[in-house]
Amino acid sequence: GYASGIFPVTLLFAVRDQLAFGWKAVGDFPGRASVEHILIPLDVPSVVQAATAAENGVFHGAPTPSTVNTYLYKVLGTAEPAKAAAGVIMIGKRIVNVLYGHGAELTPLQLDDLQSVCESAAQAYARLIAVQKKKK
Repeated sequence: GYASGIFPVTLLFAVRDQLAFGWKAVGDFPGRASVEHILIPLDVPSVVQAATAAENGVFHGAPTPSTVNTYLYKVLGTAEPAKAAAGVIMIGKRIVNVLYGHGAELTPLQLDDLQSVCESAAQAYARLIAVQKKKK
């Protein structure tokens, strides 16, 4: 909900085995129905990888030219944006999701909000895991 209020194009990736799998999409863009076909390796330059490599887990800026970014925007059916943002959701040291959006220039406060949303999602996952462990 947070990202859809800021970005016209929003994706949520599930991460496993150093691969980001397209999972959910919000927005009106041509490739929305194809998001589940997106597969991005985290060890290759891309907007998603830039977030995973960032010290604070958030990237915002112009996408650097790369084969993976070209593939991403082709599947989305959009032109490469002037600015994109991505935030990492982690449980401990394990990346579980990457939240991606483009089509908006973020202020420093909005970048802080993106980081907070990712941290809150991680805390929510931790609570869900704790509840499941108690049930066993």
